[in-house]
Amino acid sequence: MMEQPISVPPSTNSKEYQGWRALWQPFPILTSISSNLAGTLALMGNVILWKLSNTAMLASCAIYHILREAALPPTIIQFVPADVPTFGDTITSSVYLCNINLIGSVPTFKNLWKQIARKLDRFCTFPGLARECTWKNFHFVHRSADMDSVVAGPYAQP
Repeated sequence: MMEQPISVPPSTNSKEYQGWRALWQPFPILTSISSNLAGTLALMGNVILWKLSNTAMLASCAIYHILREAALPPTIIQFVPADVPTFGDTITSSVYLCNINLIGSVPTFKNLWKQIARKLDRFCTFPGLARECTWKNFHFVHRSADMDSVVAGPYAQP
């Protein structure tokens, strides 16, 4: 049986405060997915600033209160209703930003990426950007569906 060798000198591996994470979900249909991600990251000890859809504020707030009732402290998970430019400018101006999880539009992602790149030398760490903005998911479509609407998806004009 092999044993893990002892580090000489003792290992310097340790968990240090890396910063906080921003979860950004502007589409109301994805509130449940975003809440799962927020809760999971918070349970793992991450500080979360959670910006949800302005068009699903009541549902988002209800999920936040459920997470709080499940004993997640307000210092760990914070519900932040804000408009897109204000939230983006605020989170990218903090030196403690460590990650952004964005489920949103390509223009919003590109703007965040540019803001982080311009300020890269100021951050305590290299902020990660995880994004879903391609909408290339598989769908089961009933034969009675309006195929033009299905194909246009979220990009359909009203």
